[in-house]
Amino acid sequence: MDDTTEAGLPPAYISIRGFWERLTSQEVVRVRRDFGQGYTGVVLWGDSLLPEDRRFELTRAEFLDYEYDQDLGFSVGVSDRLPPALVWVIGAPPMENETVPNTDQLELARRLLRGSPAPWPWESRSAAERVLWNLAERKTTPPLAVLELCALAPATHTNTAPLSRALVPAVTEGRLGRYEAIGLLADSLVPDRITYDTRREILLSALPDAEIPLDAAILLLRELHPTAGDHESYTSTGQVSALHAERELLLKALALLTTDARAVEALRAVIDNEAREDAFTVKVAIWALGRQNGKSAIGHLIPLLDQPQYRIYRTEIEEALSFLCSGAELVPKAQEEEEKEYWTKVSLRLPTDAEAWWRHDAESVFWEKRLRCARTLDRHPGAVDHAVRLQDDEVPVVRVAARGLTP
Repeated sequence: MDDTTEAGLPPAYISIRGFWERLTSQEVVRVRRDFGQGYTGVVLWGDSLLPEDRRFELTRAEFLDYEYDQDLGFSVGVSDRLPPALVWVIGAPPMENETVPNTDQLELARRLLRGSPAPWPWESRSAAERVLWNLAERKTTPPLAVLELCALAPATHTNTAPLSRALVPAVTEGRLGRYEAIGLLADSLVPDRITYDTRREILLSALPDAEIPLDAAILLLRELHPTAGDHESYTSTGQVSALHAERELLLKALALLTTDARAVEALRAVIDNEAREDAFTVKVAIWALGRQNGKSAIGHLIPLLDQPQYRIYRTEIEEALSFLCSGAELVPKAQEEEEKEYWTKVSLRLPTDAEAWWRHDAESVFWEKRLRCARTLDRHPGAVDHAVRLQDDEVPVVRVAARGLTP
């Protein structure tokens, strides 16, 4: 569709929220972002079965007036560390309700936080129980209790300090019994009597101050890769837990990290293990691979488009490619061409070096890519024009990051 054809289309009057929602759901057929001006393009409009193309135009002023603080979609950022990414995932609305998959994901987060799946030795656990009993009876102070618990923890158990700092107030305020607290801290499995909301609250409190090495998280992800035996068990019982579906937590968290070759490789490994995976886990991994924004993923995803076992993931693959490839102008999904042929042609027009890619992404229609560029602005001292634009971006979280401020 050329500009002349676009001009002849009937107009669509959409809100800023409507634009972001349509861009995310791939209902935008064409869009171009012009810094200082706004966005123009074409959206699918009307009946979902027989939508029609309509042109739209949104000004920069409209984007600046949008109440981003009321839109949860803009509360998630990009982090150099895994714990903040885990907090974003656990704190998101899909994790608010108690379900078996959500409970399993919280337990995976607790395992990452503790650094070891093993329980504390009996002597250490008993001594920790006495510390928490003294705390509940007001026979010791919270700061001293934290110090004592840290001294009792096995060397293999990391992050005892932030986890204890989260548990101690819950015990002193009566929100958590001492036996439940010791279960969260020292046991392999959390006692059933601890409510889902309490577990989630403790983790959200402890994770921001935790240190979880990316390599350790990826090692755990690799350990939980389903085997042929796991898949056979899933086939016979229908229990998705046999395929370690709780890894969804980590896959989503990897999507929220700054681009890292280790994260890209870990996500690719899940996708390549498709024959033994639950289909939803593969879809999450494909989405996360796109959002990680590692450009090597383009060459990995395109060949999958004509492989029979990946046909059910065609939509997810194209959405990931669209995100990876789009600059100031959206690269839409294939329309009339065969998908692999189309994306192969697209790949030939893309930047060929890291600096060119960064500049390409700094103008992207996807604010998430501009945010990544804003976070790495100090690595591109020569990109003065791009720096100025990022510091005056229409999306506040991008603007704040580019100015080196903390939101």
